[in-house]
Amino acid sequence: LQFLYFIGGRLQKMIIRFGVLVLSAMCASCTPADDLFSRVLGEHANKFHGYVVASQEADTFTLTAQRDSSGRQVITGNTVGSVAAGLQYYLSNYAKVQIRTGWSGSNTKVPENLPVLKEDITVPRTYKWGYYLNVCTLSYTMAWWKWEQWEQELDWMALTGINLPLAFVGQEYVWQKTFAKFGLTDDDMKSFFSGPAFLAWQRMGNIQGWGGPLPQDFINDSKDLQVKILARMEELQITAVLPAFAGHLPAAFTTKYPNSTFHKSSDWGHFPEPYGNVWMLDPADPMFVPVGKAFVETYREVYNTSSVYFNADQYNEMTPSNSSDTYLAQSGKAVYNSLVAVEKEAVWVMQGWLFLEGFWTVERAKAYLSLIPNDKMLILDLRSDGDEQFSRLDSYFGKPFIWSMLNNWGGNTGMYGQMNDINTFPQSSIVKNSTIAGYGLTMEGANTNYVMYELLLQNLWRTLPHPNMTEWMMDYSERRYGARLPQTTQTWVLLHKTVYSGKTNQQESVTRNVVTYRPHMNMGREPMDRSCIVFYNASLVQEAMMNMLSVYDQLSSQETYQNDLVDITRQVMSNELMALSDNHTAAYNAKNLTAMKMVAAKMLNMFAMKTPFWVPRSSSSSGAGSTMHAAGDTTRHNQTCMNGMHVTRLPYGDQMVILLIMQGRNGVDLLKHSTFLVGNCTSMQQQQPCQKESHSIRELSTMNASHKSRHGNTRPTTSNHFQVHLKVIRVTLKGIVAKYFPHLL
Repeated sequence: LQFLYFIGGRLQKMIIRFGVLVLSAMCASCTPADDLFSRVLGEHANKFHGYVVASQEADTFTLTAQRDSSGRQVITGNTVGSVAAGLQYYLSNYAKVQIRTGWSGSNTKVPENLPVLKEDITVPRTYKWGYYLNVCTLSYTMAWWKWEQWEQELDWMALTGINLPLAFVGQEYVWQKTFAKFGLTDDDMKSFFSGPAFLAWQRMGNIQGWGGPLPQDFINDSKDLQVKILARMEELQITAVLPAFAGHLPAAFTTKYPNSTFHKSSDWGHFPEPYGNVWMLDPADPMFVPVGKAFVETYREVYNTSSVYFNADQYNEMTPSNSSDTYLAQSGKAVYNSLVAVEKEAVWVMQGWLFLEGFWTVERAKAYLSLIPNDKMLILDLRSDGDEQFSRLDSYFGKPFIWSMLNNWGGNTGMYGQMNDINTFPQSSIVKNSTIAGYGLTMEGANTNYVMYELLLQNLWRTLPHPNMTEWMMDYSERRYGARLPQTTQTWVLLHKTVYSGKTNQQESVTRNVVTYRPHMNMGREPMDRSCIVFYNASLVQEAMMNMLSVYDQLSSQETYQNDLVDITRQVMSNELMALSDNHTAAYNAKNLTAMKMVAAKMLNMFAMKTPFWVPRSSSSSGAGSTMHAAGDTTRHNQTCMNGMHVTRLPYGDQMVILLIMQGRNGVDLLKHSTFLVGNCTSMQQQQPCQKESHSIRELSTMNASHKSRHGNTRPTTSNHFQVHLKVIRVTLKGIVAKYFPHLL
């Protein structure tokens, strides 16, 4: 059976490759780089031609001044990824185009006549690796992704120079087969695998079974998805970081092998048993290496991949059962031995997050890493942007590391970044004189603050800081929207001065909305609440929002504008709520019940959207701008369709556009149980009263489908506007429901 399964995996890979060959044969001059160009540029792809030039030098791309015989801009590089990065470089710096995945939007308005270069431009890669993904990102952002989203993401990785991403999809299928080799049944494993949104912490051994059992269909579908992901990575010459065994096991393993030594992992998050205190095989036990070896062998049989980079995190936010230097050294060595038992050139990629815990003194960290060869380990300095460890640990005692920007905890959706620090610190002497091997993005959740990620990734192809960040932000605005408008340019300059002016240790990460906290009298001021703090002039963010609203009629059809308008508006509301929360606490401390009630009423009105905080309202079809109505201006709006956010002026497109302002830690799960108020108005211009009804997401989707069946792919008429109001606050959704959450329909 194992042999047949091995052959089946080979055949599946061959079929995928055959399909690529057939498509390539349809265009004799097509290259893998040209295929990527077609996917990201569509009809504009024929303006470019890219191909790989063999070279033994470090990754490099060249933009030629001389066009080819078809008039195309030629881009060469020593890898497909380098060619892709060359395309991104040209589009950003000369064509003023921004290509991004679905979660941030794209501006692909390529000029009809491409700018001509005066001379060839050759750019070498600064460091070998561009790393991507936190273990948490796979759960917080990507738990429900399908191939269409992954395809976009993989192309974006190549374009930006990312060549070493975490490839964790589909590993549960391999764990099932591995544990079965040791006598475990499907029932033994059901209590081990967590639900899709919680797999990150189960994979790191912190919890088990939470949100489970994991459906077998999900396991099988994820396996099929990973086949596609790894095949595309190989095509783009991207090196996958694969999962490995760190010692965490299903409880049934302890009864199957009573003579082996096991320990229960230390408490994490106060999860009660059976969800917490996961069983761990002692690193010194003779079974450790065979189990780890079996997993790597099975993984290669299933996916037919040859990558030698493997991730395993033994003690992520957990304390080892023994603190002796000898035990810690054995722990690290056991993981490494399980890898080299299969692949002699294996490199252990480890998140350095564990070293932030107080347990890990310099001496203990050194002992833990001491028995692994320096060139066979790569450490992710997971939060170099706020709490780097490489300097404290002497460049990890000689081992290479990735300088990483975390920036996002918990998948929160606020606007935040240490822009000036990210521009300069990666280029500082303390970094350049270390064992740095590359730069990486390790956010726990994506979907926001793309400007910060673009800035950090540019370090892969530059050796000096940008001399003028104001000018860089102006260029970013032009790439983002395809034009250098005064209003949008000023918006991003203001954001640089406010939400993106963070300092190291000033704030933990991206902001959380105070609404998402468990209520207490000092919200935003406790140690774990630091990401609520508004450390800038909040009125400037309001000004930025007004600038964006003033160009609504010019840019409302652009996905990038829609996303940014929602992000900025949500931040304005979050800041206002934080100020109200502070006022409420102050009134409580002053024992002023009247003031407390007044502030509470304002907050509750905002929660229920009974009083609009802002309402975009076009004063004319020519786009004279929008007006903003203060939260206290209730008489005009309480009984009208303007009660809430008017979202239907966004382009209707293929799906109904629903914009929700507030955030929640797990928006996808909450969406399934959310309710919204939908107003049906006879005339938005006359502001007549709405007839309000309660609808779920599924019902809204049905309403949308009904409209399309009658009217086609058009906007609803003014007599059938969908006015969406927030009923359940702890939800985040922006954009098109059917595009981003097709599984809910």
